[in-house]
Amino acid sequence: MKQKKFFISRHYLIVGVFLLYLTPIYPKTPKAYLSLENAIDAAFNNRSSLRSRLYRTRAQENTERVELSGYFPQINFRTQVSRSARRLLPKHQTFITINQLIFNAAGPIARFNIATQNTVIAELNEELHKDTIQFETELDFLDLWDLVQQHHSIQAQRHSAEKQYRKAQKENIVGLLNSTDWLNQVAIYAEDIAVVKSYRDNLNRAYYILERSMEYNIKTPLANRPTAYFIKKSITQAKEHPLNYYRKKALIHRKEIPIVEAESIREDYTKKLFERSYIPSVDFFANISHGSFFSRLDGNGTAPQTFWQVGIRLEWQFDGLGNAHRSNVSYLSSIERTIERQNIIRQITVEVEQVYYDLQELLKELDAAERRIEQEKVQYTQREAQFNVKELSEDEFAQAKRIWERAQFDLLDLKVKNAKKYRELLFRCGYPKKNNQYVCIYN
Repeated sequence: MKQKKFFISRHYLIVGVFLLYLTPIYPKTPKAYLSLENAIDAAFNNRSSLRSRLYRTRAQENTERVELSGYFPQINFRTQVSRSARRLLPKHQTFITINQLIFNAAGPIARFNIATQNTVIAELNEELHKDTIQFETELDFLDLWDLVQQHHSIQAQRHSAEKQYRKAQKENIVGLLNSTDWLNQVAIYAEDIAVVKSYRDNLNRAYYILERSMEYNIKTPLANRPTAYFIKKSITQAKEHPLNYYRKKALIHRKEIPIVEAESIREDYTKKLFERSYIPSVDFFANISHGSFFSRLDGNGTAPQTFWQVGIRLEWQFDGLGNAHRSNVSYLSSIERTIERQNIIRQITVEVEQVYYDLQELLKELDAAERRIEQEKVQYTQREAQFNVKELSEDEFAQAKRIWERAQFDLLDLKVKNAKKYRELLFRCGYPKKNNQYVCIYN
């Protein structure tokens, strides 16, 4: 009996171990972070100005359908009951009118072409606004991330300032400091605390600006490593292409150029619409009336009668050359858009060149700073070695550490400026798709 119990217990143990082996072990849920990609998606989803442009585009799409509906049969139904003291009048009468357009050179198709260009303009304006939102969000995110990276250094500076101030306060109490040295220590402490408070204000302001760009409250910390890699990747990409590459990309991807081109095409269609308004139109019509009558003398009504009329109508209108003058207005507007297109191209070229040369200056400054940081690292290492062998006081080493941390953050700040300037260059180029893939940058 005991052996049987042992066998059963051993059997359950083996099965339990087997089930435990088959049970998947899930990792802990990672802490949520706000990445730049998520911030841009949130801005696209939440910005009310972008939603208004989206509805404007949809309204223009429905305008196209409105213009095309002119080729569908137009039916009018009317029924009436009337009474009068004079002669024979219809007691009850119903009218049905049917019109079917056959040909109109200035009709639905001409107006549909104009509405189509309005839709294209609305879509391009929506894409242009998306580019603006993306650029604003990128700059605001990188500014905030740059400030967040300084948090540890600012806290260390605050602790160091408080420690130095307490030390000076004790020395002043026991008379080791004269009034000049004490006032000097108080001024240094006030300056350090002012830097800390200013940092807090700047940090809160940066959070507010990013939340305003996203129209969303930030509830998670910013992604650190993906953003650092994004900055590194942006600096690498900034060194890959010459100025002529960005000029070509801007002329292909900037939305302002196709917008003014669509406006010019719309004016051409409008010109043709007014010109063709002098061509006769042809339509089919059918009129049907049904009613009964009564006599004033005897009050007897007649039997209901039906009348119908079917035919084809040719119509021509002359408005005293008004449409001819309107056609000239549209023609001149088209020429204006053509000239404006050349001005926009020149303006875009100037913008791209200016941002490109600014970026080149920042890249040279970054290269010099990276070489200089190596020298400062050697000096800090020497200071640290001196502190370890008691050749350097604690205050002197703390000052050397602060200088080293400040140099590191100055370098980081310069890298962020380079990344921001490169993103501005892409923005001035209309965000070419090849350079705008966040997937390859973040992963």
